[in-house]
Amino acid sequence: VGLLLDAWEAAPLLIAFVRQLLPLLHGHEGPCTPQELATWASLRDGPVALVLRTCAAMGLIGFDDGTGGYLLAEGGLNGEQPSLLAELERVLGTKSEAAEALLALYAEAPPPFGLTSSEGALYLFAWSHHRRAWRHHRRRSCLPDSIAALLDAAVILPLLVSVAHSLLREANVTFDLRNLDIVEQAVVEEILDEEFKLGYMDATGVFMLSAEGGQALERCCQPLFWAVARAGALGRFDSLLRAGSDTDALAAMDTTVVVQASLDDAAFDHESEGLEEEVLRSVCSAFENADFDRQPSCVAVLGCGNDGLL
Repeated sequence: VGLLLDAWEAAPLLIAFVRQLLPLLHGHEGPCTPQELATWASLRDGPVALVLRTCAAMGLIGFDDGTGGYLLAEGGLNGEQPSLLAELERVLGTKSEAAEALLALYAEAPPPFGLTSSEGALYLFAWSHHRRAWRHHRRRSCLPDSIAALLDAAVILPLLVSVAHSLLREANVTFDLRNLDIVEQAVVEEILDEEFKLGYMDATGVFMLSAEGGQALERCCQPLFWAVARAGALGRFDSLLRAGSDTDALAAMDTTVVVQASLDDAAFDHESEGLEEEVLRSVCSAFENADFDRQPSCVAVLGCGNDGLL
């Protein structure tokens, strides 16, 4: 679940890197600091630094300890950086329909949603029509599995969240998909059954959650709900990058809507019993050591509703 969440959060940052920052790095010799890149492109240095750190963690760019700058590293991921970056530009560049489809999922269709709804249709279409852009195995320069899996998560995670939300809020274990066409039904079956083994599709087009699948969703629903409830901020990440002031940046991050609040509530309702002890145990573990210089200076509250629990 943690890897899936990390990938889902990283996908919009990767697209921003390819479109906004990679051209600047191509045209500059030597390392560039986030502040320099932000100045050249008229972007905010905080979000730029976040994008660069994320891409450095993926192995797409290098970090220079001496200058605190980033650069196109020699070799790169799997020793094939030039061809990989070219493929990223093809798949996620400004002319990419696949990238636009992925960004629209974050901005226009945050979970939860019904699998047969107009929002659900966006996810099923992105998988059936655009996934070939990053999973087209017949191309010699296809993206590596690690990057392709990251883009897959943009579709997979909200679908899982929506199924889990329906299970916990409405006790649904059956999903009538007969209104979907054959291609759309196949996408649901591929993700929920073949990929995650959560249930099965019967011959009439009804998907049934298995007992094991329902239990698996219940166990992981809390981190899924609390993280994905902030999908709007990622959907507005380009606006956050370009915000001209702190006020504009805060406006770009203001994502409180009814469906997202319902995810917070569902997560809290499901996991509230015993949650206080779990939170206290996690907080205490960060401070229970004698090296005060290495202890955190604060506890940040993120994705926790009104933070009343903490």
